[in-house]
Amino acid sequence: MQVVTLRQFNLPYLTAAELTRESKDVAFWVEAEPDIGKLEDPFIAYHTLLSSENDDVTRVVVGYAEMATLRPWSDILLSAHLNPAYIELEPIALANYLHASLPADERRQSQAILHVSADRIEIVAFQPSRFHTVKLEISDFDQILLAEIEDVDDPSGEFWEEVGGRVANTLKQAMMFLQEEQDFPPFSLIHVATDSLRARNFMSLLNRHFSLAPLVLWDPTAAAQIAC
Repeated sequence: MQVVTLRQFNLPYLTAAELTRESKDVAFWVEAEPDIGKLEDPFIAYHTLLSSENDDVTRVVVGYAEMATLRPWSDILLSAHLNPAYIELEPIALANYLHASLPADERRQSQAILHVSADRIEIVAFQPSRFHTVKLEISDFDQILLAEIEDVDDPSGEFWEEVGGRVANTLKQAMMFLQEEQDFPPFSLIHVATDSLRARNFMSLLNRHFSLAPLVLWDPTAAAQIAC
């Protein structure tokens, strides 16, 4: 049974503050998705995938459902003395999209997505009946460097090799945790999904230092169609 519906929208560029303000008005979402207007008491949550003033786009994943549909599930958790946990929509959306786009024989295999965004880097691992995310513990300094790496003409030399070594080692630790502690089988490859419009330097740097599995750049929006 589907409880929450997930949709991806391309909106005109909005700052984080503007989107926060606009998102409080149900009519704002109804304009993007008329089906939300059919709900009597909608619950709406969103996560920003990309915000680019130059391209005049704010890309979001939106989840929505009837409050009356969600309430029985929350009541079950509370009556069992379990605390509800907040789950990020974006990793789930990425896993669902990758799973749906894979050939049937590959859907039974373990899959991994290296998700790179402006504020975090995480591994999303899943099988048909399992799902797990691991945030890479990367320093703020390295995070800033990786966010700016595509503007560097030549990200090589001792400085950048040290950055690549640190990030690759952290990625290796996360992958080993998934295999040794979460019992995931070895991954045949890792799909790299990044919020950046460019990732050549980032991919080159990691490929020089990470060898547990091939890293393949994956654009989950390449074949997406957005309803007007």
